[in-house]
Amino acid sequence: MMPPDSFSLVKLTDQHMTRQRIHMPRKPAYYPSEASVVWKDHSGQQRTSGTCLRAAWFRVTGYAEKQGTVLHSDPYSEWIFALGKHVEIILVEQWKQMGIWVANNVEFYDAEHNISGEVDCIIRHSATGELIGTEEKSFYGYNATKQICGNKSTVPSPKTSQLLQTLIYVDQFRDRMFIDQGQEKKIEYFKMVYYARDSASRNEFDISLIEDASDPSRGILHRPLINGIADSRFHLEDIYDRYSLLDQYVKAGEIPPPDYEPVWSPEKVYARQALGEVAKTTFEKWQKKPKQNPIGDWQCQAYCKYRNICWKDGKQQL
Repeated sequence: MMPPDSFSLVKLTDQHMTRQRIHMPRKPAYYPSEASVVWKDHSGQQRTSGTCLRAAWFRVTGYAEKQGTVLHSDPYSEWIFALGKHVEIILVEQWKQMGIWVANNVEFYDAEHNISGEVDCIIRHSATGELIGTEEKSFYGYNATKQICGNKSTVPSPKTSQLLQTLIYVDQFRDRMFIDQGQEKKIEYFKMVYYARDSASRNEFDISLIEDASDPSRGILHRPLINGIADSRFHLEDIYDRYSLLDQYVKAGEIPPPDYEPVWSPEKVYARQALGEVAKTTFEKWQKKPKQNPIGDWQCQAYCKYRNICWKDGKQQL
C-alpha cells in the first residue's frame, strides 16, 4: 500500500472551482435573482426578503473592483451553485424525453426596469397543451425540507427570496405570445420545482398573479398566487419599487444601507427568539458566549461575497 502524499484532489478541485475568471464588461443591468421586498409581518415588524440592496449595488456598479478589491468566492457556495445547476440539467433532460420540453434558458430584457434575466425552462402541459414556465431549485436540510415539503404542523411554501425571482418571470412573460405547434400561446403560469440534494424529497408550486384593487390610492396592483392562494404580504409592484430604489442609489453614486446584519443586537436576538426564529441550542450557546456564538442574518454570514468590504467584526465598514 502506498503511503498518502501531499496531493489532495479535493483541495485542487476547490481551488479550480473558486479560481478568478475573466469577464468582459457588459451593460449594467439588474437581475431577477436580485429581487427583494419589504413588508410588515403580523406583529408589525418590518421584514426584508431577497437580495440585499447594498449587495446588488456592489455588483452592478463594480464597486469592489474599482476599489482594487479582489472578490473571492468560497468552495461551499460554488459547489452549491454547481449542484443546483445539475438538478436543472437533469430535469430538462427528463422533460425532453417526456416530449413536453419547449425551450430552456430563455433570455429576456425589461427596458422599463433595466432587468436582464433568463428563464430556466418552458414546457408544454401534457394534457391541455398550454405553455408553462418553470424555475428549478434545489435544497437540503431539515429546515428547508420542513418549509418546502411541509409536515403535520407546517403548510409547504416556496422560499420567499426565490418566489420573488419567479414573480418577475411571471410578470415578464404573461402577456407575451409564442408560436408552439403552429398555434399562438402565452405562458399561463410558472411552476417552481424543488428537489432535495440530500434526500431527493421534492415538491412543486404553481405561481401566478391576481389583480388587487383594494387600495384605491395605488390603483390596480397584483398579488402573488401560490397554488391558487393569495400571498397577502406584498404586491408585485412592491418588488419593482425596490428595483427603482436601487436604481436611484446607482444613478446617485450613493451606497445604500445594508438590509441585513451579520451580528444582531441583544434586543433583536431576544425579539426573534420570542417569535420562535432562533433555535433553542443556538440561543443557549449565544447566552453563554455571545461574542463567540453571534447570531445574525444568514444572508451576511454565509453567502454574500461582499461581506468583507461591507462589515468587519460585526460592525458596518461603509
